[in-house]
Amino acid sequence: MFSEVLTASRELLDSSLPLLVACEVRVDGGEIKLNAVGVSDLDQAVARSGAGLKVRLDSEDSLEALKRALDGGKQGRGQVRLVLNIDRQQSVELALPGSYLISADMRSAVESVPGVLELRDI
Repeated sequence: MFSEVLTASRELLDSSLPLLVACEVRVDGGEIKLNAVGVSDLDQAVARSGAGLKVRLDSEDSLEALKRALDGGKQGRGQVRLVLNIDRQQSVELALPGSYLISADMRSAVESVPGVLELRDI
């Protein structure tokens, strides 16, 4: 990591946040060399990527708690899709309106909602 990147990234490097390090790769005499060209907060990088979540619920009783978990987050570019079991043989999938910041905190809040059967990236 060259001094310019180190100086610009010092605050992030000193934090306890998970980080995304962008590197240039080159092969030199059979050795692979990495040069860090940028450092960013991993949660923010994921949110900018437009990633989304698919949430499978066991019943409509979980909808209000899920709404609270999503409302507690920030706006981003991620889409949230909701899959709700209608009965043992049928389910419905809906894309929720709006866009969300899909961060580790938001994922954790959604996972803790009673009735969440599955949480997947989309």
